[in-house]
Amino acid sequence: MPKVTDVQQLDPGALPFSKKVLNSPTGQDKWDSAFLERKSQVKDQTFTLKDGREIGYAIDGDISSGIPVMAFHGGCMTKAYWLQKTSIEGVCLIMVDRAGYGGSSASPPKYTWKESVEDVVELADHLKIGKFIAVGHSMGAMLSTQLAAALPDRVVAVGLFGCGTDPLHEKCGKEVKKLIVFPMFHPRTGCCGCLMRGSLKGMGKQMKLMDFSTFLKAEQKSGPDRYAEFVADPFWVSATLWSLHQGMTNEVAMERMLGTKEKDCDFDLFWNKWHFDIASIKCPVFLVHGEGDHDVPLKVAQHNEQLIPGAKLEVIPGSSHTLVTGATPDFRVHLKKVIEASGLSSQ
Repeated sequence: MPKVTDVQQLDPGALPFSKKVLNSPTGQDKWDSAFLERKSQVKDQTFTLKDGREIGYAIDGDISSGIPVMAFHGGCMTKAYWLQKTSIEGVCLIMVDRAGYGGSSASPPKYTWKESVEDVVELADHLKIGKFIAVGHSMGAMLSTQLAAALPDRVVAVGLFGCGTDPLHEKCGKEVKKLIVFPMFHPRTGCCGCLMRGSLKGMGKQMKLMDFSTFLKAEQKSGPDRYAEFVADPFWVSATLWSLHQGMTNEVAMERMLGTKEKDCDFDLFWNKWHFDIASIKCPVFLVHGEGDHDVPLKVAQHNEQLIPGAKLEVIPGSSHTLVTGATPDFRVHLKKVIEASGLSSQ
């Protein structure tokens, strides 16, 4: 049986925010009580992989009868990003911490999409999950593409929110590479990776002080309409900021994001050649992207729509990158479309 971890080792706890949430109509300056209660109900768990590393996850729903949906968070975050206000009827939502984040151990020195897929397969086998749906945000969406391409007999549909693309794919032209600031922010060559590392370190220091203002200002600037919805929903705010706090204040997670001379960083997965060709995906693919996404511009999603056979793109007006999904009211709407296309049904 998987063991339950001591979540207090990783959680921000009852610490108040150092500043009120920017433009919050409720003046929010602490964690939402409904979020804290919900989080206490959906327990953090870990599973030990064959190589001794642990993978953190949480299950919301009945794993014996619900439609299995494996959800993967983006860079700088954790599985808390996906926590919903209530369980989704007929669905078993399995929220997974990617390597180096939350309850998951640090990754090996050289860690590619191939190893990422193998980790998920081990967890799915442990949970006795056969066919499943994969959904992901940002880096988690990229992992979902790799799962779909690698496991055509198991992954029956995918939902990709704010998804990047393989920058070294033969069909990825200079325009798309430029849009994802390939030369400047490459973690190994872009100004020696200093711009990316400096930005992340600075934000991490702020978040240790419970100051989320830099992140919030960026989200508001690139997605003002979505941001207005976000700050009016204390649960959504708490799930997103909790995930960020865990992802950017934990030493293991920060090392995973920044890398070392000996270790790849999380973003090396993005910039290096992807192991599995996303143009080979055969299952239904739904792309959801923020109109104002400042991390992965909309044209990248449009490129993916052309590259992945049968992919369908939905654009969220006035939305940024991080707030395109998560504990959002419309996540259920998007997931319903993915489920209907998957052919799976609850028992």
